[in-house]
Amino acid sequence: MAYGKETILIVALVAAGCSKDKPAMPTAVPVRSAPSTTPPPKAPAISESEARAIVDRYNKEQGFDPRGWDAPRVMYSESERAWKYMFQANPAYPGGHFTVVVDEAGTASVIPGR
Repeated sequence: MAYGKETILIVALVAAGCSKDKPAMPTAVPVRSAPSTTPPPKAPAISESEARAIVDRYNKEQGFDPRGWDAPRVMYSESERAWKYMFQANPAYPGGHFTVVVDEAGTASVIPGR
């Protein structure tokens, strides 16, 4: 079987490259992280169950009928220090949602859907 000059040259170059000693892989150096200067988040001033009772009372005062609405999605916003209860109509339709916000003083307000 005859090989061309290019094939022999490629084989020789590959063999030469493979036979060289490989440099050692650098070893991992442990890095110390600076101590955190961020204070731990504050606990909510009112519990989720207290906020839920405020939301239920607020919705009742506003004449809200929960039938036809999904159970609310609940989240706590550390930046606003408030509980948010997001209601979505079922079936969904444009503007068929609203959020009741309960601040740390226990005051409820609504953000209507658009």
